[in-house]
Amino acid sequence: MGKVNTAIGYYEKGLEKSIDQDINYLIRYCYRQLTDLYKQTGRYKDALEALQSFTAYKDSVLNEEIRLKVAELEIDYQTEKKDREIAESKLEISEKTSQLLLAAWRFCTFDFSFLRNFRLSKKKKRKIGARKQTSSSRIRK
Repeated sequence: MGKVNTAIGYYEKGLEKSIDQDINYLIRYCYRQLTDLYKQTGRYKDALEALQSFTAYKDSVLNEEIRLKVAELEIDYQTEKKDREIAESKLEISEKTSQLLLAAWRFCTFDFSFLRNFRLSKKKKRKIGARKQTSSSRIRK
């Protein structure tokens, strides 16, 4: 019985220091051990209080872990959402760039065709004009 009382003293001191330093897992551990030790010595009221405190800390730690996990999942979700939005924006920019390049290519080929046809038309007109002059000069002679 003397060793159990000594252990109770150590756990109570450890509990105080754990509470002062806000070390939840150690607080829970001390309360759990004190529950068993109080039962061994017949201090059932103290055992019940220690068990209730153990449960409260266990629940608070569990709630904190759940809150942190939810926050982590929310961050992951938001990050994934932003990454998806960025990817969609890049795809949209790529599509618009492709459309712009295609339009520029079409414009250039149209412009080139128009210019070539214009030059050919001009050349034909010159030839026709030259033939007319040649024909006129033959007729005059």
